[in-house]
Amino acid sequence: MGGTMARILFLLDTQARQRLWRVLAVSIGMGLADMAAVLSIAPFLMVAASPQKALGNPVHGALRDALGIEGETAFLVLLALASLGMLTAAIVFRIWGFTYLRGFVRGQSVSLASRLVSRYMRAPLDTRLRRHSAELVSNIQSEVERVVNGVMMNAVRLLTALSTALSLAVMLVVVEPRAALTMGLLLGLGYGAIFAAVRGPMRR
Repeated sequence: MGGTMARILFLLDTQARQRLWRVLAVSIGMGLADMAAVLSIAPFLMVAASPQKALGNPVHGALRDALGIEGETAFLVLLALASLGMLTAAIVFRIWGFTYLRGFVRGQSVSLASRLVSRYMRAPLDTRLRRHSAELVSNIQSEVERVVNGVMMNAVRLLTALSTALSLAVMLVVVEPRAALTMGLLLGLGYGAIFAAVRGPMRR
């Protein structure tokens, strides 16, 4: 993974490297938005499952007093609307985030192709005359698409998935540390065993 990211940074120009920080921020923001959306459902589920016990919570009581809500049904409806609003906002932000990330990656396709053509045009004339221009364009397009779609796009998707997974993992550790650590240990051992089993065949 580190070698792949180093190669991607090598291919990017100065302006694209500066925009890469925005890409990283958007990826982290998408993970935090998913975590906030999941957290927003918890109060609603608590009140719906056990209204009397949940409404006895000091936080819920203070929220009811601040909003001036009397009945349990009205408070439950308010929590449901708040959860729905948070989920909608998280989905909209995620759609925008994927659009932004895809636009960044597709923009690098044009940048890489332009630099390859520029490098070819700076070559000596006798070197350029050895290759047909149509063949050159076809090769450049094929190589650029392979790098952009096969490497950059997958790296961006992996970054977004890692951000979301880490945000949700932190949330689980804070809310239910014992269960989260147990589940993490079991998943780690399972994936470690799978990786150890397929590592040899993949190398061959």
